[in-house]
Amino acid sequence: MVNESSLQFVIYEIFKTQIEFGTYRCGDRLPKIEDACALLTVSLDTARSAYRRLQREGYITLSKNTGSIVKADYPETEIEQHIQSFFAGRKDAFMDLLPSMPILFGNIQVTAWKNVTQDKLDSLEELIAARQVHPSYFIMQYLNLIYGSLGNPLLMRLIQKICIHYMIPFFSLEDYRSYIEAEVDAISFRMGLCRKKDWAALYTASIDFIDIYITAVQSFYKSRITAPLPRQQAAFTWNSHKKASQICYSLALELMATVGRGGYKEGDYLPSIGRLAEEKQVSASTVRRTLSLLNSIGMTRSVNGVGTQILGVHQIEENCGWTEPQVKKRLSDFAYSLQIFLLSCRDTAAAAFSYADEKSIRSFLGQIDLFKTVNRPDLITSYSLKFIAQSAPYQTIRTVYHELFQQQLWGYPMRCRLGDQDAISSYYLPYLDEMASCLERSDAEGYAIILEELLQHQAEVILDALMELGYTEACTPLA
Repeated sequence: MVNESSLQFVIYEIFKTQIEFGTYRCGDRLPKIEDACALLTVSLDTARSAYRRLQREGYITLSKNTGSIVKADYPETEIEQHIQSFFAGRKDAFMDLLPSMPILFGNIQVTAWKNVTQDKLDSLEELIAARQVHPSYFIMQYLNLIYGSLGNPLLMRLIQKICIHYMIPFFSLEDYRSYIEAEVDAISFRMGLCRKKDWAALYTASIDFIDIYITAVQSFYKSRITAPLPRQQAAFTWNSHKKASQICYSLALELMATVGRGGYKEGDYLPSIGRLAEEKQVSASTVRRTLSLLNSIGMTRSVNGVGTQILGVHQIEENCGWTEPQVKKRLSDFAYSLQIFLLSCRDTAAAAFSYADEKSIRSFLGQIDLFKTVNRPDLITSYSLKFIAQSAPYQTIRTVYHELFQQQLWGYPMRCRLGDQDAISSYYLPYLDEMASCLERSDAEGYAIILEELLQHQAEVILDALMELGYTEACTPLA
């Protein structure tokens, strides 16, 4: 059975939805499998598997001579029924995602434009001039060209998730232009601003287009979707791992979070493999892979005949497998999540602290005092990000930040490379009183600016350390 979080299932869903929406009618040809790979940036095997499933379920016929021909023949009434059902079942997710987009992606989008190479701009210009690609695929290619400039696969998985599940369906509607206009012209305008390096105007234009899309979808729902909303709607979800089925990652993160909260201390032993398997309701082999992962990043070590022991910070250096592929992958995910945090934190923090109630702010101020007392003022950055993940005004932002915060746990091995704690504290401590003052006077924007500055410093130190270790691919642009 195909995992419904797999990429081939996602590609299958795109074409299935488009056939049910009437984008492709009975007798129409789908894009060639090779073309689908380019349009949706997937492998040949992934596209082929998706097409074969469409064939098995009666949506298309496949032939070497004629290609992929739509077999399903839906009357107009059934097409409208499909549209009503799809969008009614996702209304809450759409209405939450839309206002989240400028907060999450406003600054990220401009930073991406700043890093677009001239050849990528030329490719985009050619794509616009040709106007041969269906709008839904054009949007996908545009996003890949622009956001791909940051070299951040974690960000691209998020962008593709939103595009595939929330943008392609809308742009697949035959009458989408009655709700939104000049989407290609808007991109051409931003491309011109990019060539001029007019970043302030580009930021404004980017936010304006997001607002246009928001208004279009809201208008579509108001004027078109009349079906009653189902009791259980499809919520926005995002799994930051490329392979969501690898449970050992989630279990490792859970155990790391427990250590971070003090649930296990240096020198303690984790429960046995059998007990962990029973407690977490996973297989023993999953637990073994999890413990192997924790061992490889230097958090634990297996002692023959005794168990798996929690190591101290001073023991990380000699026990971490810095050059092991799985360690490099996890540390890269840590760096990628840090980049997304840095590029989005000002707007998300301003939104979260503006939205938070008095009790939450008082609790946060208490944590600032505690960090000063225990001489760990550097914890303010991670605590602020966790606060955003819990207190942002929209579920979409909370979901994204929760996933990114989980990825920060993979940075555990870096603790031994960040220098003397006293030196770290001396840098962070002066900021704490200023941050507390911002919260006391309800200056969410002021707090957000300080947080961004601290994250910038933290990112520079960490990426320098990663560069020394040879992690050049993960050291992507920061601004």
